[in-house]
Amino acid sequence: MDIERKNVSPEVIAAAFVKSLTSKVGQDRLKKMLKYTPEEKKEKVAFELKLLRAVAKLFIIYQKLGPTPEGNSIRDAFLAFLEQDSNSIFGVSSDVLLPTIRNRFKAYMGAWETPHHLGPFWMIGKKYAEFVDSPLSFIAVYKGSIVFEADLKFSPLEGILKEFKIKRGAK
Repeated sequence: MDIERKNVSPEVIAAAFVKSLTSKVGQDRLKKMLKYTPEEKKEKVAFELKLLRAVAKLFIIYQKLGPTPEGNSIRDAFLAFLEQDSNSIFGVSSDVLLPTIRNRFKAYMGAWETPHHLGPFWMIGKKYAEFVDSPLSFIAVYKGSIVFEADLKFSPLEGILKEFKIKRGAK
């Protein structure tokens, strides 16, 4: 039996992803991740964790929808929201944020595709540890890998795709 699904714009989905980055739960999770971080590294680590979570959202979109018009529309809307709110979410201008996100996406996807006996999440964590200047820290690798994995596993995109039909051509 085919269930009629409601239409939803790419912007609605992108807004849900941005909200997950800025929600109280997301902020509480960030505080917990920073609890044992040395004071002089907290700002850098917080920034990199936010970037990692944003990249995880982009990865989910690409993984679930690929380079389709729907996937591209959601990705573009997500990046537009991040650009608009770059100062309040990340504490940097959009001129800094967007190139940095693109750089991190490329780096993390390279890590994801690098074979390792501990799996792709380990490689994501390893890359994150490099970005926070702790390449030999098991704790940094662990933080990066669990943050990325949690964002993938608890993403609302799959549920949204089952319940709604993405409007084509909406921008």
